[in-house]
Amino acid sequence: MRPPAPPARSRRARRWLLLALLTLAFAPPLAAQADDPVVLTVGKTTLKQSEVERRLAAVPPFQLKRYGDDPMAIKRAFLEKDLIPEVLFALDTTEADAAKSPAVRADIRAAKLQALQRSIEAELAAQQPVTDADVERYYREHERRFKTPERIKLWRILVGSEAEAKEILKTAKAAGDVKTWSNLAREKSLDKATHMRDGDLGFVLPDGRTSVPRVEVDSALFAAAAPLKNGEFVPEPVKEGQRWAVVWRRGSMAAVERTVESEAPSIRRLLERERTRKKLDGLVASLTEAHVRDRDDSLLEHVALDKIGKLGADRQPGIVPGHAPEGSPVPSSPAPGVAPR
Repeated sequence: MRPPAPPARSRRARRWLLLALLTLAFAPPLAAQADDPVVLTVGKTTLKQSEVERRLAAVPPFQLKRYGDDPMAIKRAFLEKDLIPEVLFALDTTEADAAKSPAVRADIRAAKLQALQRSIEAELAAQQPVTDADVERYYREHERRFKTPERIKLWRILVGSEAEAKEILKTAKAAGDVKTWSNLAREKSLDKATHMRDGDLGFVLPDGRTSVPRVEVDSALFAAAAPLKNGEFVPEPVKEGQRWAVVWRRGSMAAVERTVESEAPSIRRLLERERTRKKLDGLVASLTEAHVRDRDDSLLEHVALDKIGKLGADRQPGIVPGHAPEGSPVPSSPAPGVAPR
């Protein structure tokens, strides 16, 4: 049994949206040449040669093969399977009908904004292209983003005296298993930010910064663990301020260095986006000054926001992608009945 057809008004709205987006995305420039012939006419709607060529240029080469084996077959099939249906779908929909739908109006505004952004990008690329010098300058100014030193995963139990630290180290080494260490960390460690998670500091950098938010340690911990292999205990307690640390090296990540040559394409795209955004912001500022008179943020209290979800930053050049660390080895002699982790 076929599902019931959508209401005629809904069908007309969708058809109008297809035509509206097609017009915004592929309308010929104002300076179109007079020899740009009409390729398709359906009712009062026409598509010119330049419009069809732009549509074809946007199709990846591997997808063009599904239309045919020679240029004429490809062009004929593209027209019949893609362009003509789009025009036909829009024939029984008027602009007034479409404008009644808030969703359609929002989509049209978004399409206009995208068209404006592409126009600005093209204008800036022609007038102020990003140069190699711009790329190198950005790389130098953000060098830390492209060069990451070795990182060592450390577990630490922090106590008040060297004698207590030595006793804990002796017990942990003798057992050599995670359960004993975990119990010691929970019972003895003075670092309340990490003691409930085995004293896990995450991956520690040479300067003491860690992968755990708001947790930094003395750089002496990294220096003490650097000569060791993954899975080994630092042989002596490490003085950390007025306290003493028992340290277990649990894993590592090798140093990563990305050259300006390898990062140039992503830096160039970033700079182009920044320039486009700057110009758009300037345009918004001028339009705001000209047209916005009143602002009342209290009205936002009426807008529901049920859930936010995880907020993430845009990926930027030089951000090291996640990869499996070395180490975090299975203890060689786990306690009976305890699964190593």
